[in-house]
Formats: sequence, C-alpha cells, structure tokens
Amino acid sequence: MEGYQTTFATFAREHPQALEDTNLIISCTGDWTADATVEHALTRPGRKALAVYGWMEAHALASHALLLGNAGARLADGFDEHGDPRLPVVAGGKPPPPECGGASTTFGAVELAHAQALVVRLAIDALRGLETAPAWHSWIADVDAFEEVEASVASGWVASRGQPGNMGGLFIGDWSFT
Repeated sequence: MEGYQTTFATFAREHPQALEDTNLIISCTGDWTADATVEHALTRPGRKALAVYGWMEAHALASHALLLGNAGARLADGFDEHGDPRLPVVAGGKPPPPECGGASTTFGAVELAHAQALVVRLAIDALRGLETAPAWHSWIADVDAFEEVEASVASGWVASRGQPGNMGGLFIGDWSFT
C-alpha cells in the first residue's frame, strides 16, 4: 500500500490506472467539492469501484454512511447546489464550535465512534457482497444529546423516516428524495 500527499483530483488525474484497479474508495472529508470529485472520477467509463461517503451533522448528533456505485443514484441527489443535505436530521441548536471542521475538531472518540462504525461496517459489507449500492445508513444520537445543544430532529426527517426513539439509534433507508 502506498500513500499520496495530494488532492483526490490530482491523484485521479496522475494515476488513472489505480482507479481502474480499485474496488472501493472511502471519502470522509465532509467537503462537498472533494466528495463530488470522487464521484465524478468513479463515473468515468471503465471504473467499477464503489464509494462509501461518510459525514456528520452539527454537534455529531447524526452520522451518515452512504454506499454508491458508478451508475444509478448519485451523491448529488441528496444535496442541494450549495452542498447542504436535502434530508438533514438535525434542526436548530446552538452554533457548532468555531474549531469544528477546521484543523481540529471538538469531537472525541465517543462522538466519532458511531460515524466510524457506520463507514467501516458499510465498507466491509460492500466488499463482502452483503450490501449493494445504493445504501444509506444513519446513526442518530439520543434525546439528551439533542437537548444539550438545544436542537431537534428535523421535521423533514420525521416525515420521511419517522421520529427516533429517546435512545436514538440506527436508521437504514433509501437514497431517494422525491
């Protein structure tokens, strides 16, 4: 295994054969432009790789893992032209800390554990053929975590996926937004 200190766009341009030989790409940048670059590279002719995208919402109240192939559902289906999710879990709440999303994060192992587990489990299941694209898995925090930051579960999420129980938990749904 080799590492490359570069952007994905540069890597894809300089190493096209590597992408043709790849089975799975995991993108957890939380950056709309970077994720769109991954998707664009995977939809080019001759590419067979799957992609798992992972991201968290404000205050780590919700985590998502999305498995997509090189045809059919697209990452962009679930986001508007500004990169905002069409079906967010979190509504309102205190502003996230200024350092969140910067060079450091305010979240530690406890908050990140659910996001990491979602992404890894979906990636392993995809490689084993137990999960097929598209697949969208979300983890939602418990009611106490929402109350602590004065947030709520978004009405669109409740209408589409249902109200999470007081303990939060895992939600598996379609990547569709009609």
